[in-house]
Amino acid sequence: MRKLENTYNKKGFTYNLIARTDNKAIYNQYDGYGHLIGHECFIVQTVNETEAFGVVFPAREKYPTDNDFGVTAWSVGRDIKRAMEKYNAIGDFKCKGCSCELTSDYSLRTKGYCYLCDTNITLEELLSDNSI
Repeated sequence: MRKLENTYNKKGFTYNLIARTDNKAIYNQYDGYGHLIGHECFIVQTVNETEAFGVVFPAREKYPTDNDFGVTAWSVGRDIKRAMEKYNAIGDFKCKGCSCELTSDYSLRTKGYCYLCDTNITLEELLSDNSI
Protein backbone atom coordinates (compact mmCIF):
# COMPACT_ATOMS: atom_id res chain seq x y z
CA MET A 1 0.00 0.00 0.00
CA ARG A 2 1.28 3.44 -0.92
CA LYS A 3 1.70 5.62 2.19
CA LEU A 4 1.23 9.37 2.56
CA GLU A 5 4.23 11.49 1.60
CA ASN A 6 6.25 13.46 4.17
CA THR A 7 5.76 16.56 1.99
CA TYR A 8 3.06 17.28 -0.57
CA ASN A 9 1.55 20.25 -2.43
CA LYS A 10 -2.15 20.99 -2.85
CA LYS A 11 -4.06 24.11 -3.97
CA GLY A 12 -0.96 26.33 -3.75
CA PHE A 13 0.02 25.17 -0.27
CA THR A 14 2.91 22.98 0.87
CA TYR A 15 2.34 20.48 3.66
CA ASN A 16 5.11 18.97 5.80
CA LEU A 17 4.52 15.99 8.07
CA ILE A 18 5.06 16.64 11.79
CA ALA A 19 3.87 13.35 13.30
CA ARG A 20 1.76 10.33 12.48
CA THR A 21 0.62 6.93 13.61
CA ASP A 22 -0.95 4.22 11.51
CA ASN A 23 -4.32 5.97 11.89
CA LYS A 24 -3.68 9.73 12.16
CA ALA A 25 -1.33 12.43 10.86
CA ILE A 26 -0.56 16.10 11.41
CA TYR A 27 1.02 18.44 8.86
CA ASN A 28 2.33 22.03 8.86
CA GLN A 29 0.66 24.11 6.12
CA TYR A 30 2.72 26.78 4.31
CA ASP A 31 1.66 29.31 1.70
CA GLY A 32 3.54 29.85 -1.57
CA TYR A 33 5.97 32.24 0.16
CA GLY A 34 6.96 29.74 2.86
CA HIS A 35 4.91 31.36 5.62
CA LEU A 36 3.28 29.05 8.15
CA ILE A 37 -0.49 29.25 7.65
CA GLY A 38 -1.53 26.60 10.15
CA HIS A 39 -1.70 22.91 10.87
CA GLU A 40 -3.98 20.17 9.63
CA CYS A 41 -4.58 16.93 11.45
CA PHE A 42 -6.67 14.07 10.16
CA ILE A 43 -7.54 10.43 10.39
CA VAL A 44 -5.61 8.55 7.71
CA GLN A 45 -8.04 6.89 5.33
CA THR A 46 -7.33 4.28 2.71
CA VAL A 47 -8.58 3.57 -0.80
CA ASN A 48 -8.69 -0.01 -2.08
CA GLU A 49 -7.05 -0.99 -5.34
CA THR A 50 -9.20 0.20 -8.24
CA GLU A 51 -9.16 -0.10 -12.01
CA ALA A 52 -10.29 2.58 -14.42
CA PHE A 53 -9.86 2.72 -18.19
CA GLY A 54 -7.62 -0.35 -18.08
CA VAL A 55 -5.25 1.22 -15.54
CA VAL A 56 -4.84 -0.38 -12.11
CA PHE A 57 -4.44 2.06 -9.23
CA PRO A 58 -2.86 0.37 -6.20
CA ALA A 59 -4.32 0.55 -2.70
CA ARG A 60 -3.20 3.76 -1.03
CA GLU A 61 -3.61 6.15 1.85
CA LYS A 62 -5.34 9.38 0.93
CA TYR A 63 -5.18 12.98 2.03
CA PRO A 64 -8.42 14.54 3.29
CA THR A 65 -10.82 16.14 0.83
CA ASP A 66 -12.61 19.42 1.51
CA ASN A 67 -15.67 17.43 2.65
CA ASP A 68 -13.62 15.58 5.29
CA PHE A 69 -12.93 18.74 7.30
CA GLY A 70 -14.94 18.87 10.48
CA VAL A 71 -15.57 15.12 10.29
CA THR A 72 -12.25 13.26 9.99
CA ALA A 73 -9.92 16.23 9.38
CA TRP A 74 -9.36 19.54 11.16
CA SER A 75 -7.56 22.77 10.34
CA VAL A 76 -6.31 24.03 13.70
CA GLY A 77 -4.42 27.27 13.11
CA ARG A 78 -0.77 28.22 13.67
CA ASP A 79 -0.46 27.47 17.40
CA ILE A 80 1.54 24.23 17.53
CA LYS A 81 0.48 23.49 21.10
CA ARG A 82 -3.21 23.70 20.17
CA ALA A 83 -2.55 21.70 16.99
CA MET A 84 -0.83 18.90 18.93
CA GLU A 85 -3.64 18.86 21.49
CA LYS A 86 -6.14 18.25 18.68
CA TYR A 87 -3.88 15.62 17.10
CA ASN A 88 -3.49 13.82 20.43
CA ALA A 89 -7.25 13.99 21.03
CA ILE A 90 -7.96 12.04 17.85
CA GLY A 91 -8.63 8.50 18.93
CA ASP A 92 -7.63 5.50 16.95
CA PHE A 93 -11.19 4.18 16.66
CA LYS A 94 -11.96 1.76 13.85
CA CYS A 95 -15.57 0.62 13.56
CA LYS A 96 -16.04 -3.16 13.75
CA GLY A 97 -19.03 -2.88 11.41
CA CYS A 98 -17.96 -0.77 8.43
CA SER A 99 -14.22 -0.43 9.23
CA CYS A 100 -14.41 3.38 9.04
CA GLU A 101 -11.81 5.17 11.13
CA LEU A 102 -13.16 7.97 13.28
CA THR A 103 -12.38 9.88 16.44
CA SER A 104 -13.12 7.97 19.63
CA ASP A 105 -16.21 10.06 20.40
CA TYR A 106 -18.05 8.36 17.51
CA SER A 107 -18.31 5.14 19.52
CA LEU A 108 -21.56 5.90 21.28
CA ARG A 109 -23.41 2.97 22.81
CA THR A 110 -21.91 -0.28 21.66
CA LYS A 111 -18.16 -0.29 22.13
CA GLY A 112 -16.36 -0.65 18.82
CA TYR A 113 -19.18 0.47 16.52
CA CYS A 114 -19.82 3.87 14.92
CA TYR A 115 -23.24 5.50 15.19
CA LEU A 116 -24.27 4.18 11.76
CA CYS A 117 -23.40 0.54 12.54
CA ASP A 118 -24.48 0.46 16.19
CA THR A 119 -27.50 -1.87 16.35
CA ASN A 120 -28.51 -0.33 19.69
CA ILE A 121 -29.35 3.00 18.00
CA THR A 122 -32.70 3.18 16.27
CA LEU A 123 -33.45 4.85 12.95
CA GLU A 124 -35.70 7.31 14.77
CA GLU A 125 -32.78 8.36 16.98
CA LEU A 126 -30.53 8.87 13.95
CA LEU A 127 -33.16 11.02 12.21
CA SER A 128 -34.00 13.01 15.33
CA ASP A 129 -32.66 16.52 15.98
CA ASN A 130 -31.72 15.41 19.50
CA SER A 131 -28.18 14.21 20.20
CA ILE A 132 -27.72 10.49 20.72
